[in-house]
Amino acid sequence: MGKEGNSMNIGVKIRLSKIIHPKLNRTLIVAMDHGLMMGTIPGLVDFRETFRQVRAGGASAVILTPGLIRACQDLLLGRDSPSLVFRLDWTNLLRKTLPPKNGYETHIATPEEAISYGADAAITYLFVGYNRDEAEVRNIENVARAVMQCHRLGLPLIIEPMARGGRVQQDKYNPEYVRLHVRMAAELGADLIKTDYTGDPDTFHQAIKGCPTPVVIAGGPKLKTEEDALRMASEALEAGAIGVVYGRNVIQAKNPQKMTRALRALILEGATLEEAIKILRD
Repeated sequence: MGKEGNSMNIGVKIRLSKIIHPKLNRTLIVAMDHGLMMGTIPGLVDFRETFRQVRAGGASAVILTPGLIRACQDLLLGRDSPSLVFRLDWTNLLRKTLPPKNGYETHIATPEEAISYGADAAITYLFVGYNRDEAEVRNIENVARAVMQCHRLGLPLIIEPMARGGRVQQDKYNPEYVRLHVRMAAELGADLIKTDYTGDPDTFHQAIKGCPTPVVIAGGPKLKTEEDALRMASEALEAGAIGVVYGRNVIQAKNPQKMTRALRALILEGATLEEAIKILRD
């Protein structure tokens, strides 16, 4: 039993080291899974071209759904490709077209299937703020089951805790909400946590300082400028995050390759914010 448990731990560590730089303890992940929740959005119409640019820019990993993995499988081959993070679940909480009366989350694939697709990690949502308590219970059950299944297979699980739903309204970046759900994700056994940035380094640091699991920030909706997105990443690093998971702030950039490259310089290569912004402008 001891040897088996140790081998599972080794699998998690080896796979996670392909996503989080083992010496720098930093990562740059690009999310390209929006279509499952939101349909076709700008930046993912020609998703293969966007993927090519993200790959060329030097992302550590990309988040994809089963369908996009099949559609982009040739771009995932080779040593220069980013690591693959497999989206395990679906939710209607993020949808603006035909918005739900009550939000739900459900799993669409298993950790075994994630491994069969070549994934180095899986990812799942954890929401607080549902209108219905039973929806939160179901979400917790799904996440807890996924943690156990992933770790039995030696597969890291990224948990994405966020405050969403009817009880949250427009206050989703409230530091108290972030403090609550990142700790919940850590207690459930997350290997990495992707969550909302509270808006400034001080409140974000306070929100995550009791969390024993490494944290990366979500990019959220596209910010007003690409410089703003770089500045938010810089602030999050200052506050204790180990990197970012940016989706729309990369895939909807004027030049996704250049934006990825600027983020890589900032997060993984020791560039200052000013130097990263200069990469965008050159």
